[in-house]
Amino acid sequence: MKFIAPMLLETAAAPFDNDNYIYEPKIDGHRLILSHTNSLTRLYTRHNNDCTRQYPELLSVPFTEDIILDGEVAVTNSEGSICFESVMERFAATKPGKIRKLSESRPVNYVVFDILRYKGEDLRGYPLERRKEILKTAVLPVNPYIAQIPFYEDKGIDLFSHIQAAASSWTNVTVVSVLVSATLNESPDTRRTKVYFTCINPVGMDDCPLAF
Repeated sequence: MKFIAPMLLETAAAPFDNDNYIYEPKIDGHRLILSHTNSLTRLYTRHNNDCTRQYPELLSVPFTEDIILDGEVAVTNSEGSICFESVMERFAATKPGKIRKLSESRPVNYVVFDILRYKGEDLRGYPLERRKEILKTAVLPVNPYIAQIPFYEDKGIDLFSHIQAAASSWTNVTVVSVLVSATLNESPDTRRTKVYFTCINPVGMDDCPLAF
């Protein structure tokens, strides 16, 4: 199976608008690389730890195309808020019985934001905008636990402000607003290390509701 190290986050001092960026809500889970090659599907953390067995619900509907996806896996509680502690509990489970019970009581959601390989072609040299187009039309399994994250162009400050305003009605939330932006037009080498920037409230993280 093939593992591709993901692009890493960098922190920005404040939200911003820039034509060279797109903007996405940030999900409070852990990074997950999904690789389906040679009819086998494997799941990896950003540190290349195989966590395929921990999330059987993501494999309940088989993939049919050679593909490598990049995204975030998270768990929501009964109120619809993302719970980081729950996804860490899922990740730490090793016994088959516990994994099965947790997959039923606390299923994960895999939120995909990039496609790195498709139908045998390495896509990392493509601009992000082109990869987003390929991801939109890629053949993915009809699985209720897998979804693509929405993104917005030229609306970084607006999205940040919208999430910040919505957060005023959330309870038990220390994250006021979270935003991810990604460059569209940098060279592949630069894009590998600078593609994602995060704007967060400095007070820390607890449960963060989905922003969409």
